[in-house]
Amino acid sequence: MEGSAEPKPSDLLSPEDFTFHYENLKYAHERRKTYLCYHLERLDGDRRVLLDSAVIQNQGSRHVEECFLFSENVLEKLKAPGSYSVTWYLSWSPCARCAQAVIRFLQQHPNVRLRILVARLYFHETRANRAALRALRRREAPIEIMSPEDFAYCWKHFVDHRGEDFQPWEDMDANVDRLAEELSGIWLSK
Repeated sequence: MEGSAEPKPSDLLSPEDFTFHYENLKYAHERRKTYLCYHLERLDGDRRVLLDSAVIQNQGSRHVEECFLFSENVLEKLKAPGSYSVTWYLSWSPCARCAQAVIRFLQQHPNVRLRILVARLYFHETRANRAALRALRRREAPIEIMSPEDFAYCWKHFVDHRGEDFQPWEDMDANVDRLAEELSGIWLSK
């Protein structure tokens, strides 16, 4: 990945916020904020050119996915002809409303490929959210559970870690496996 569009230190998550909001707990009580760390790249042959990289959070009633999708900064970068790749690292998976907004965005921007990695599944027991995740998958916006390597990557690129190495939390691996199994169940359900 070429370019120098890494987030400014003032825009990075604190280590405490990252751990609190991205910890992949089975019951993540009191995590009412959603964070989205992203990379926006232009695909130039075999090269990827980093255009933008940032951390955003929900703003009032506007969910974080909507903050990205309707960002003038992002939309301006997508005006130039070419193909683009966007990677999202979300603390929660999209809700039904946001999944529909993502689908509309991808229909309007067929030159954009979106990869979605999530720390936790948002109210995945509800029929609407399960159906929304399946709809995203059908629209080629793959959703994956963040791996320990993904958490370490986010720590390195989106957290003001001040040189400290990423320290996996207790049960991280087991929680990744459990969430991946739950997501597989969503793909198989109707």
